[in-house]
Amino acid sequence: MEKRDYKNYDYLGVTLKKDIAEYLESFYLALGYEIIEVEEHSRYANEVNVTFRRPHKIRNKDKLQLLQIHVETLLNSLGKYSETRRTYSVVFGILTGLASAALIVLGLIIAFAFSEPILGDVSFTWGVATSITGGVCFVIFTLLTLFLGNREGEFRKIKSDEIREELGIVIKTAFPLLDNEDKANAAQYAENKGLKRGLDE
Repeated sequence: MEKRDYKNYDYLGVTLKKDIAEYLESFYLALGYEIIEVEEHSRYANEVNVTFRRPHKIRNKDKLQLLQIHVETLLNSLGKYSETRRTYSVVFGILTGLASAALIVLGLIIAFAFSEPILGDVSFTWGVATSITGGVCFVIFTLLTLFLGNREGEFRKIKSDEIREELGIVIKTAFPLLDNEDKANAAQYAENKGLKRGLDE
């Protein structure tokens, strides 16, 4: 680890998911930062700790700082919408599945709990009907859960695409604020990684 020069540089440490680290790094480079260190996370194998630095007296620093706040807010939102979990549909599926199973079990209990001739026939009929209702509900709720899961996935994808588009706009705003050397470094990094986002447009 190189000795840090806090007099001339501002430092920033960020923890990133490995699968999108290079994509996110390109945004920080477009804000005037350079990567000085990348380390494996001490606890999570799918994350890396990236350290950036930027000249303390960089041109248009105030504007770049405001854009950085906006970028980090968008990146946090992107992380949320990029998750593969289908939170709401999973909760719905679990609750309705338990309710359906309860109906089936209740029906079986009603059907076989009574042995009297008349009452037993009635209870058996009601029990079977209740169990069948539970089974039908289970099938319907399963299909509905799958439908909701797909809709939730589509919604997350739409929101992720909107955030990525907005990120591109912010970076296009930040890029012209950099010095030519910083522009070249950011553009070269993005090109080398196949991550060009209109930085040189």
